[in-house]
Amino acid sequence: MATTLEKTMPTPRVLCVDDDRNILEAMRRSLKGDFELVIAVGGVEGLQKLREEGPFAVVISDLRMPVVDGLTLLRELSQIDPDTVGILLTGNADVNAAVSAINEGQLFRFLTKPCPVKYLHATISAGIEQYKLVTTEKVILRETLFTSMRALSELACLQRPDVATRVQRARRLATGLSEHACPQQTWACEIGMLLLVTGWVTLPEAVMARASQPGALMPSDLAQLARLPALASRLIADVPRLELVRDSLEQLQHPRSDDEAPVIQVLRILWDYDRESSADDAIALEALRGHGHREELRTRLHGLLVADEHSGPTIEVRIGDLQPGMILTENVFDEKGSLLIGRGTEVGPGLSERIRNYWSEESRERSTSVRAPQQSVRAAA
Repeated sequence: MATTLEKTMPTPRVLCVDDDRNILEAMRRSLKGDFELVIAVGGVEGLQKLREEGPFAVVISDLRMPVVDGLTLLRELSQIDPDTVGILLTGNADVNAAVSAINEGQLFRFLTKPCPVKYLHATISAGIEQYKLVTTEKVILRETLFTSMRALSELACLQRPDVATRVQRARRLATGLSEHACPQQTWACEIGMLLLVTGWVTLPEAVMARASQPGALMPSDLAQLARLPALASRLIADVPRLELVRDSLEQLQHPRSDDEAPVIQVLRILWDYDRESSADDAIALEALRGHGHREELRTRLHGLLVADEHSGPTIEVRIGDLQPGMILTENVFDEKGSLLIGRGTEVGPGLSERIRNYWSEESRERSTSVRAPQQSVRAAA
């Protein structure tokens, strides 16, 4: 039976690139049934398939091709998807070029032509195992560190529902924006925003109240907010494998530059939006223009906000029937009139437990409006 980890990993695919279609068809016939093969005639088509049909576990390419040769293809591959394993087919006269590519870290193996099928098969199999080794580590990183951070964040926010609303929104926006801007570092953006926005729990409730009103934050409030990236960075200073997140958070403490890495760009625009956001998203988005963010990112963020507002069916459910995954479309107040769940918050196990512990049976009969995935709708029916 497949493990959870195996289910989360995509089926390994192999891209074969050569300017001779006959060679590609011969490779397809000889490897048929052993791998999921995609072929590309020439380097130009190979680059197109890398960008539009990836990810691939292995790319095996001929060296000598017009316009875009094998080495150029592998250099581009290292930028498009650095996890993909590159294998080069060369003639004997090209061995020095292949060795140079290996030394530069762009090549996993090279094979000289003509290459027996058994060697080609064994090399591709080894490349797939290397790909699985690298990507499995990243899946573990996401499934352990990110899930742990999310659980700790939820616990911290249980006593501050006003913060929980911001945290949930920031996580969803980080996922959507990073999948477009830096798909290989989505996990870093998600963890970074969780750490940043959870930091609001350290601020007085009066600051939160002013933050919900356009232009109401005082200079002292802004000074407190400006310290949160440093706090988030210190919290993970000794956590292994989070160097990218820590360094990105530290960079937020410095003025924006035009050559910032995509992860920093995503964290910066979302952090600026979080501080500017109020009941009116239009005001917050307009304020971002003055921060110098890329138009592409601002447009994408606007689209995510619109989609977030209208995603999923809206239903009425009993408060006692709230299920993890449901997203509140209105504020929910407890029996004393205090905010329990903010609009836009995704219900988690901790919140469900808190409702059971603190609310009477009569109060749990009250209804509220939520957007819910289909499985949650069925559970609440």
